Amino acid sequence: MALIKFVDVTLYWAFLNEKNDLSEKYQVDLCNLNDQQVEKLEELGLAVRNKGDERGNFLTAKSARYPITPYNTSGDEIHEKVANGSKASVLFDTYDWNFKNKAGVSMGIKKLIVTDLIAYEAEVSEEDVEVL
Repeated sequence: MALIKFVDVTLYWAFLNEKNDLSEKYQVDLCNLNDQQVEKLEELGLAVRNKGDERGNFLTAKSARYPITPYNTSGDEIHEKVANGSKASVLFDTYDWNFKNKAGVSMGIKKLIVTDLIAYEAEVSEEDVEVL
């Protein structure tokens, strides 16, 4: 399978260097996919979703074993957490899998280049603030 590159995708729910508590996998939603990108993903056998929210057409890429390392446009690894709305280019391929009498096709991210980083900042609650 040849590598494919999507540009100008929006990232949501980026669990790149730590596993998501619910799925127990590294994962990221690749969002606001254009019609050509959606057509290509469906041609490859991948399911694109749209829940009518700000994510538009999206696909969740997951990895059970390996973190998804984000890089900046200079090729340096990004160590900050990536927040919703960050923009990226994604280099990927697909692979077939069989597990417990199920089979399918999944996306394998080869490189994630963040072109417009929004660094994640945890919200501060009243409990975290010292009032004098």
